[in-house]
Amino acid sequence: WIHYFAIESYGSLVVSLFWQYINAQMNLKEAKAQYGLIVAGGQVGAISGCTLVVSSRTLGVAELYYLGGILTLTPPIIVYFYLKRFPIVAANSTTHGAAAKRVAP
Repeated sequence: WIHYFAIESYGSLVVSLFWQYINAQMNLKEAKAQYGLIVAGGQVGAISGCTLVVSSRTLGVAELYYLGGILTLTPPIIVYFYLKRFPIVAANSTTHGAAAKRVAP
């Protein structure tokens, strides 16, 4: 039961945090252009995740846990490289804490 609770709560938490982060980083124009691609990537992940679970007899449950642990570490690495590629520049001080702008490369 502990594994089930951990996986289900982690999944809900990560999805919520992901969308909060994306909404904080994109303006409306960027969101209209990119959200379809993000959702399509999520669907591919859902399909491939189910395929891995079905093949757990071949791969083994322990190996799938290791794979899940490794995949859990990839989002912070992706965010790190994203922020290096598109650094945040502070907004003008006269705007009193308005949203920061993202610099295009």
